[in-house]
Parts: sequence; structure tokens; C-alpha cells
Amino acid sequence: MSVRPTVIFYGNCQAMAISYMTQPALEAAGMTVRRVAGFDADHDLGPHPSPEELDAATVLFEQLDADGFPSANALGSHCRRVTFPSIDSNLQWPFGTLNPYADGGGIFRAAFQGNRILQRAVNSGWSADRCVRYYLEEYDDFRVDLARLERLNETRARERSGQADVPVDDLIGDIRAEKRFFSPAHPIVPTLVSLANRLVAAADLPSISASPFDEYSVAVRGSEIPIHPRVAQELGLRWYHPSARYLRPDGTELDHDQYVRWWVDRAIAARARIANAEHVAGDPRGWSPTLDGLEVVGGVLGYYPDRLCAPVMQLTCRASRACAGIQAQVYVPQMHDGETIVELRVGEVCTRVSASPGSTHALRVDVPLAAGERVEVTLTSSRTLNMLESGQGTDGRDLGVLLMGASALATHVTN
Repeated sequence: MSVRPTVIFYGNCQAMAISYMTQPALEAAGMTVRRVAGFDADHDLGPHPSPEELDAATVLFEQLDADGFPSANALGSHCRRVTFPSIDSNLQWPFGTLNPYADGGGIFRAAFQGNRILQRAVNSGWSADRCVRYYLEEYDDFRVDLARLERLNETRARERSGQADVPVDDLIGDIRAEKRFFSPAHPIVPTLVSLANRLVAAADLPSISASPFDEYSVAVRGSEIPIHPRVAQELGLRWYHPSARYLRPDGTELDHDQYVRWWVDRAIAARARIANAEHVAGDPRGWSPTLDGLEVVGGVLGYYPDRLCAPVMQLTCRASRACAGIQAQVYVPQMHDGETIVELRVGEVCTRVSASPGSTHALRVDVPLAAGERVEVTLTSSRTLNMLESGQGTDGRDLGVLLMGASALATHVTN
């Protein structure tokens, strides 16, 4: 059976979006479209090109990166390679960095970019209020030379375009006159449509034209990163509105200040989880060394088996020494919009505390345990249970409670 001519797209999310923008026209012209991610993709891109499709490849649209297209040696001699760089700019987000707290998955992973100012504050052990206040009110303490950063961005864009078959530096456009990016690596849809048409023209595919890919726009809007108001003011962004709201992947909308608080709360919770619970994914026993006098030997961490912040935690613990009871330290995420009742249950005995968003508590249950004795331990919150019971569902990182640590209480010694 003959293999149709194949067009391969290699690169990041921009390359994948362009592949979807051009796929209808390419398939109508009798071609097969295949996608290969130049990054650790966590979503389905469809089947990788088969050996036969690689040999039948007509065009490889390759976004330049450090690794390059992994199957380049398997391409037929007739395959045309068209290279292009990524379109990105950190000018509007000068504090961006890697996010060490983005490994928690869910909607926080969408905010994959870190913020070195906020991370420095969080890592200093500051409260959420202090972190947010510093970031919003002490801009002059950490501002950068934006004029110099702009020159560096322009030079970098020109140099990268000079290394590619298709340049992109002129596609960045006037960021002051109109919104051109949702985040540093997510340009607006018209920019990618323009790049897509350049690519197909460079590949001598005159009958192919790109069309907007709505899902890209929805996806990048859900991971949009707000611009610091003082950065917008200094750059003179004429389209910027301080009160603008930004869509999150879970459908909620936050303004800039609310987003900062959202980010800080999750970073603090993730930092506590990392520091207090060295956790082997999917195995509650992986974090037992963080417990004092207790060992987790089984159980379920709610609806997120690889997280320590979940709607319901049901664990089987074993006392490694005789004790008078168990004390647990818990954190209530800021996204709770009001008071909630946190409950710690050990066997048939429980204790409860009324907790406000962003608070930490020590809950104690006095249940004498012998060394080696097993007991069921459950940790949950009333608000979470109410939502689950009503069928609304919930995200544990939003409405669960975070177990920061637990210890077996010493028995009373009498003389």
C-alpha cells in the first residue's frame, strides 16, 4: 500500500498550533500530517510518523532547538527541511524563571513560568500576605533595566532568525500599541497564522493557507500571565488595563493582584509539601520518613493519589513506638472562600477545628496506641465533602487540606 506524502511538524506548542492551522488544507491536498514535540509534551499529538511516512516525507517544518528533529536520519533524500525559531519575548515579564513548584500538576502547572521575585519571597519563609505586599508595593526594590532588556530581546530575535530559513523577528510587532503575547512563549493567534503562511510559502506549497486554530487561543488564554502594573507603566503599554481579568484553566478569572495571591498560595503549599513530605508518586509510603513515630503502610490520598493535598486523605498508619495519640500539622489553601471545618479522625475518635483560608493548624487526637499497632487516619474538610456530596467535584489543590507532617505523641511517664 502506497504512503501519502507526509508533512512533519517539529517543535513546541507554537509548531503544534501551526500544524493544526494548516492541517485541513494539507489533507485536502492529499498529504498526511504528523507531529513530533520538541519538548516533554503531556498531551496527545497523534501517532508519530512511521518509518514509511518518514521516508515519504515531503516537508519537515523544524523549529530550531538544542536537540533537533530526532528522526532526521530516517528522512528521505527528497524531504525539504524548513527551519524557523520560536517567537517569544520576556520583556513584559522580566522576572520570569523556572518554577520549582510547578510539578504539582493540575491548573498550577499551567502557570509553568516561575517568578524569581515571588519565589525569593516564598523561599524566605514569608507569609503569603507579606510576599504579595512586597511584590505589589516595593517594585523599585527589584525593578530591572527594561530598556536594556528590550535591546537584548531584539538582538536575540534577529540572531535566531538569521539562523533559520524563515525569520520571525519582525512578527513580534509593536507590543506598546497592541497586545502581542499572552505569556513569553505564547504569541497571539494572528502572529502564528502569519508564520504558518510564511512556512508553507517557503516549502513551495502555494495552495496551502492557514486558518485560526481556536483551541490554541482558548488554551493560551487559560495560561496567560498578568503583567506587573509598574512594568506596563514603564513600557508604556497603551492597551493595558490594570483591572483586566485573566482566565484560568479551571474557568475562573482573576485580576493581577488575585493572580499573584493565587500563585503565592500554591507556591507556599508546594514548598511545604516538598519540604515536609519527600513523596514517591503514587505510593503513600514514600513520604513516611517525614513522620515522627509513625509509618504510613497503606491508604489512599483522596482523588489525587500522587499528591499530599487532596479532598480526602485516608491512610493506614502504624505506630513505631507506644504513644498517647497523633498530632497532625495541616495547611488550608487560600482558595477556600470562607471558613471551613478541618477534621482529623484516628480510628473512631476525631477532632475538628474551624480554619480560615491560608491558615495552618495543629490537630491532636488522644488515642493510645501500642508500638506496632495500626490505625486508620482520615483528614478532610467540611467544604470539600459538601462539594463532593453535591456532585460539583473539586480540585484537591484548591479545596483540600495539605498534610504538612504528623507525629506520635509521647506517652505520659509517671514515677
